[in-house]
Amino acid sequence: MLLLSGLRQQMKKHKDDLLVIVGGAGLFIFGFLDEGLAWFFKSSGVLMFLWGCATLYVNLKSSEQ
Repeated sequence: MLLLSGLRQQMKKHKDDLLVIVGGAGLFIFGFLDEGLAWFFKSSGVLMFLWGCATLYVNLKSSEQ
C-alpha cells in the first residue's frame, strides 16, 4: 500500500509530463487511422512522446537532489 501511495504522489506531481506522453502516444495511434495526414500525426506524436519523456526525466532527476 505504501508503494501505491508513493506512486500516486509521483503521478500527481508529474501529471503534466504524463499527459504529454499520453497525448503523443494518442497522436501516433491516430496516425494509423487517418490516411491523408498520417505522416503529420505520426511525426508529431513521436515528438510529443519524446518531449514528455525528456521533461519527465529532467524533473525526476532534479527532484532527487
